[in-house]
Order: sequence, then C-alpha cells, then structure tokens
Amino acid sequence: MSSLPSLRRKAETTHRVTSRREGKNQSVSCLSVHVNTNTVDGKASNKKQQNEDEEKKTRKTEHGEATFLTHLVAGFCGGALSRTVTSPLNVVQVRKMTNQLTGSSKLVPSLVKIARTEGVKTLFAGNATMVLRYGPSKGLNFATFHFFNSNLHAILEKRREKRRTAEASSKSSSKNRRRTARKSVEVLEQPEKKKDQISIKMLAGALCGVSACLLLYPLDAYATRKAAGKIAENFTGPFSVPLGVHHVVKKEGYGGLMRGLTPALLAIAPEAALTFGTYDIIAEWYKDTFDKEYCEPHVSMCVGAISATTGQLAAFPMELIARKAATNRFALSFHDTFRLMAMNRGIGSLYKGAKVAATRCLPMSAVSFATYEIVKHLILSSDNAIVEKVFKTPQVV
Repeated sequence: MSSLPSLRRKAETTHRVTSRREGKNQSVSCLSVHVNTNTVDGKASNKKQQNEDEEKKTRKTEHGEATFLTHLVAGFCGGALSRTVTSPLNVVQVRKMTNQLTGSSKLVPSLVKIARTEGVKTLFAGNATMVLRYGPSKGLNFATFHFFNSNLHAILEKRREKRRTAEASSKSSSKNRRRTARKSVEVLEQPEKKKDQISIKMLAGALCGVSACLLLYPLDAYATRKAAGKIAENFTGPFSVPLGVHHVVKKEGYGGLMRGLTPALLAIAPEAALTFGTYDIIAEWYKDTFDKEYCEPHVSMCVGAISATTGQLAAFPMELIARKAATNRFALSFHDTFRLMAMNRGIGSLYKGAKVAATRCLPMSAVSFATYEIVKHLILSSDNAIVEKVFKTPQVV
C-alpha cells in the first residue's frame, strides 16, 4: 500500500515532463512556422521590390531608346519653331548690339518703329537663314549632347569598374573580404559618382555647343549681317541664302564669314554647358523622382527657360563682341575689343542689349525645349515599322 502514493507521484511527474516537452515542441514548431512565414514574406517583398525596380528601369525604355537621329530631328523642330516665333526680338537685339538703335529704346516702341518705317517683313529679316542655321544647330546640340554624355559616362564607368576589380583583388583572395571591400568602395563612390555626373553633363554641353558653332558659324555670321541691315542686296527665292553667302565670299573672301569665330566659341562653350547640362540634370531628377517617361511640356518649358537664360546671360559679353566682329570689317582683335569696351564705356557696355536678349531667350528656349520633348516623345511612342527601325534602338524585353 505504501508503494501506491509513490507510483502515483511518479506518474504525475512523468505526465508533467511529457506535457512540458509537448508544450516546448509546440512552441518551437509555432516559432519555426512563424520564422518560415517571415522568411517567405521577406523573400516575397524582396522579389516584389526587385520587380518594381525592373519595371521602373524598363518603363522608361518601353518604347525603345532614342537614337542620334531622333535627337537631331526633335532638336531641329524645336529650334526652327522657336526661332521663327522670336525673330522680331532678334532683329531688335542685333540692332541694339550694333548701335543702330539707342540703348534707351524700349522693346515694343522699337518693334513698332521698325514695322512702320521698314515694313513688317523687316521684323523677319534673315529668319530663313536663322531657321537654316538655328534648326540644324539645335538639332546638332541635342544630338551631340546625348552622344557625348552617354559616351563619356560609358568611359568613366569602365574606368570605375577596372579600379573596383583591381582594389577588390589586391585586398584579399577571400570571397567575403572581397565582397566587403567592394561594398565599401561602392559606398565611397556614391558622392563621387554624383559629382562626376554633373561635371560630365557640363562638359558634354560645352562640347556640343562648340561642335555646332564650328559647323554652322558662317550661316550665323551672314544672318547677323542681314538682321543688322549690313547687306544691301535683297536676295529672294529658295536660293536666297546660298546667293547671299556667295555674295559675302565674293566681296570679302571666306575669312569674312569667319570673323568673330574666337569670341563666338568662347561664348558658346559656357552657354551650352549651362543650358544643356543644367536642363539634363533637372530633367533626369524630375523623371526619377516622379517616375515619368519624359518631361511634360510645362515642365520642359520652365526648366528650359531658366537654364537657357542663365547660360545666355553668363556668356553675353563674348556674344556681343562676336556680333560686333561679324558686322564690322575692320574689327579689332577679341582682347583689344574687350579691353577698350570695359575701360572706355564701363562693364555695363558689355551687357548692352542683354535685357532684350533675356526677353527673347525666355520664350525661345521654352518653345525649343518643349517642342523637342514633344517631338521626341511622339517619335518614341509611334508604332510605325519604319520609325521603329530608323529612330529607335531595340526595345528592352
């Protein structure tokens, strides 16, 4: 009888231990299920994030990437339309810069005076030449900017990749150390990468401006003379521009069409760098931040107007000297002209006509950039087989 209580105690103890073990097993199984669920959820969320990133990358290229020809055509349309809209302002600006209008003459009275005394057609004097010069110039600007920008970025990325590989292999042969070294290099490179992107965009802008100026400066010089009224002969018809250029060459030689090239190059390099570099930086930020395929017209108008006006005002003194050299056969050298104007007439003389230039630049750049973005978007969103073959790179699958 005395063994019954002890047996009962043993049975109770065994039951407690068993129940505890079962409870532990249940809690461990619950925990493992919970961990597995979290792992699955984590993997699913990571996969979802990766899919979103991939979608974001491919969304911008779902219609295919723009080619050199796409930028060329879109830029030409923007340049031609913007130049025609602002041709009267250009006539007033050139006449002020070449001292044919007094500095105190206001814009609207000057336009009315020219229209009354010389006719409305005078407000569009040299516009055909300007369209032929500015349309291809803008097209070349946009096309060469994207060409230089993409190629410079590719060269820099190759160098960065080589440096990364060299640093990772020299530090250690261990895989873990190599990964940590690579991560640390990438983290350190982030701010450097942003700085490089800005400097590359500015350099690409300067190169695109210089390229277009070298190719099309003779037309610009002829159009400047035409707008200033320095060419008495009035050539008409579809061959008016070639005839006018031939007349200048016959009278003054080929050097006559290249006068003022040095200050023009010195003016266009910073102007194009600020205009195209600033525009592309802000446009890329806008598209990445708001997940857009392209800049809407109102955005491109605002950004283009601000960036182009900044570039115009920064390079205005050089442009003024270039215009004077183009219209004056016996012009002094660039250095002498700059020094004499600054000493005799003050620094303000280097910005004569800057107000008209800024007034003209705002609508012209707004129309130019907005038209460029619209035409480029229309080309890239077209499903025509010929358009896809000529104007687009292969689509991202």
